[in-house]
Amino acid sequence: MPFIAIFSLAPLLSPFRFAPDSGRIDVFRAGEGMGIRLDAANGFTGAVITPHYDSLLMKVTAHVLTFELAAQKLSRALHEFRVRGVSTNVPFIRNVLQHPVFKELLL
Repeated sequence: MPFIAIFSLAPLLSPFRFAPDSGRIDVFRAGEGMGIRLDAANGFTGAVITPHYDSLLMKVTAHVLTFELAAQKLSRALHEFRVRGVSTNVPFIRNVLQHPVFKELLL
């Protein structure tokens, strides 16, 4: 049986203005676990991110047997994400994954 994968990019963006962010990453912890793949870019505690950078902090991929389970797994991994000192779009992506219209697409 083939696996289904869904991924999310976690750039340094204001979740409300969608404008790039910069600064020092004070806390960084990614959600991990079975079926979660993390492709890290410049995310680690203590990193100083300047405005002249690639804004990708990390790409998170969830892979399991169904799209619905992949969305649930990705949502859980993003829920465990902890980044302090800079803003990311993780809250926005978590809201998309929980939105009723998105969930209807899973059926």
